[in-house]
Amino acid sequence: MRLLKAQPTYSESIGQDLGVVGTAAMLAAQEAKPTLRAELAPGLVRLKFSKEGWSGVNVYRQQPDGSWRFLGTDTRSPYEDRTPLAQPGQPELRQYRVTYLHKDLEVGTPSDTVSVTFAG
Repeated sequence: MRLLKAQPTYSESIGQDLGVVGTAAMLAAQEAKPTLRAELAPGLVRLKFSKEGWSGVNVYRQQPDGSWRFLGTDTRSPYEDRTPLAQPGQPELRQYRVTYLHKDLEVGTPSDTVSVTFAG
C-alpha cells in the first residue's frame, strides 16, 4: 500500500475507490458502542437506548445455552420485549444487548450486557 500511495498519479479519491483510505465515518463506525438500560414493567422489559446519530439498533437476548437470539430492529427508543415467561409463574434472568445500525448494516461493537429478573 505504501508503494501505491507513493506513485505520482495517486490521489485520495483513487485510494477511496480502491478501499485503501479510511474515512472518519469508517473509524467512528468501528468504535461505536451503544449504551443500554433495562426497566421492568408489568408483562414486559423496556430497553432504553440512544441512537447517537445512527439509524437504529438491533436487539438481542441471550438464550440459556449462551447464544444470542435476534429479537428485532428498532429505530426509536424504547424497545419493548413482551415475550412471555418460558414457564408461567417462574421468574427468569434475561440478558440483553444492542448493536448500532448504519442503514441496514450492524456497526461497532455490541453494548454492554444488561440483566433483569423478569417475573411476567
